[in-house]
Amino acid sequence: MSTDSKQSRSDKNNVWGVAGKLAGSHPVVLFLLITYGWSWFFWLLPIGFVEKDITLMLVITLIGGYGPAIGAILTLRLQDALTLDLSKRRLVVWAVASAAIFGVLTLRYHAGSLPGYDTLPDNAPLSAPVIAGAGLVCLTGGWVISSARSAHPGVRKTMASLLPDRLSPPWLGFALGFNAAILLLSWGIGALLGLEVAIPQIWEHSTLKAMYFIGLMFAVITLVRGGIEEPGWRGFMLPELQKKYSPLVASLVIAVFWNLWHIPLHLNGFYPESIVIGMAQRSVLVVPLALMTTWLYHKTDGNLLLLVCFHATFNLMWPTLPKSDVIAAALWLIFSVVITLKDKLYRKGGFQ
Repeated sequence: MSTDSKQSRSDKNNVWGVAGKLAGSHPVVLFLLITYGWSWFFWLLPIGFVEKDITLMLVITLIGGYGPAIGAILTLRLQDALTLDLSKRRLVVWAVASAAIFGVLTLRYHAGSLPGYDTLPDNAPLSAPVIAGAGLVCLTGGWVISSARSAHPGVRKTMASLLPDRLSPPWLGFALGFNAAILLLSWGIGALLGLEVAIPQIWEHSTLKAMYFIGLMFAVITLVRGGIEEPGWRGFMLPELQKKYSPLVASLVIAVFWNLWHIPLHLNGFYPESIVIGMAQRSVLVVPLALMTTWLYHKTDGNLLLLVCFHATFNLMWPTLPKSDVIAAALWLIFSVVITLKDKLYRKGGFQ
């Protein structure tokens, strides 16, 4: 073996050795490094051609959205050793999950745009790079979901509830319905107070078309956008932080890094708002949402599928239902304060 080959192998071993030590001593730091590294790489990549191929930009952006889940899985793996996990059970789940994501993305592509709700470029081209990127989205998402059946004990313990054997019907109903209830309540209160409440454009279409598109977008957000972040933020980062801090403090820390994580999406065109406006708007809700999701994590014994559904319905319902933004934000704040006090989220180990 040549000296250069030995040196290259030694450098790789040193890199993995440092990462392994960091996973053991400072797992949250390593998780954030991987999460931001993965997401920001893919989110900043399209900036040069965002106006030339918006479809490709959207596909690449979807790949970056898996950053928190990938950060959690890799950090857990590095706490032992980063080895291949190619068990038959996981490969089957990987294939099925990837196929499901492919089906959902195909339906979303053929559904086209719904102006004022969720748009795609007119005559979005299916170029070779777009198809390759979509394939990577499917494989990455399938790999994340298949971690629920990982042969690695640490990964499986953390991720197993992505594919739970059973779900609590009341908590499933809460995860799916709470966000809609808050927005509709804000609509009613806003109407009583004489506040202006706009009806989203989606309801200008037939009810059947609107409901189909809403269901399709729920599937997209759950598998590809938004919801699938939960294995990272709540599945891994929250319990790690709670080893030292109260649920309240842990939630606030997550809220800060969660908000900052979105910055490149304002640069690559995925979000139309400027960084300042986007970060300010998100800051109003990110803390109550972080507290609510922490509360739900504890109430459901860390059931990731319910957290994914809760997060997905939050992202889905805001552009879907009529509401008063001010009243809705106030209701979120009130509810988060109530649960913080009632269940003692401010005490380490004091959650009831």
